[in-house]
Amino acid sequence: MIRLVESDGYNNLIESVVSEGWAFVCTTGSYEYLPVERVITTFYIYVEYESIEKETGEREIVAWYRIPRKGLLEEVDIITPIAHILHDQHTYICFIPMNQSFDVTDSKTRSAYGIEIVERIDVIIPTGEVITE
Repeated sequence: MIRLVESDGYNNLIESVVSEGWAFVCTTGSYEYLPVERVITTFYIYVEYESIEKETGEREIVAWYRIPRKGLLEEVDIITPIAHILHDQHTYICFIPMNQSFDVTDSKTRSAYGIEIVERIDVIIPTGEVITE
């Protein structure tokens, strides 16, 4: 278990996870860390599913995992360490401080958690009475 303090960065965590400590724990097959761009809204956490490389060398994200933000995931914010791992032909999204990992390999495993793949992010803001002074 790695305890982060405010001065520690996300990159320090990833370096620790990728170090020999993870290799020792993960002795069952091969693994690969995948991109983990994310957008967090009030109701959902979006994690990169698919991207394409543009001629400029930049990546354009063309699809996202849409994960309901409920239970422990309500605590997730923009600095929460998230890992996106391919391990033995299974894909996982892991929310490290919450000790929550989701198998997102196929539609059956995703649907068990209410996770969907979407091509765009819709941010819906509830409307209410507008107060003017």
